[in-house]
Amino acid sequence: MTARARSPTRCTAAGLLSSPEDSSELESYGEAGPARDITIYANAEHAFMVVDGKRFDTIAQQETGSRWAGSVGDTSGYVVRHPDGM
Repeated sequence: MTARARSPTRCTAAGLLSSPEDSSELESYGEAGPARDITIYANAEHAFMVVDGKRFDTIAQQETGSRWAGSVGDTSGYVVRHPDGM
């Protein structure tokens, strides 16, 4: 994703977002810290989510051919958030 990239549409379709948000907006999304099932990692330039330990990310597509990857990868420099109530 490029700077201020939009979040995956799947989050909106799943009811986790009322409208798409860019990566900067996701830095204040939901509640602080990781959650058991869904965690959002965001900074001013990029955002990705981890669902049940698997990363969903545009970068993963370059690595695995799918947007899903088995490893979370480096999360330094990211704000860690999760959906309200999770």
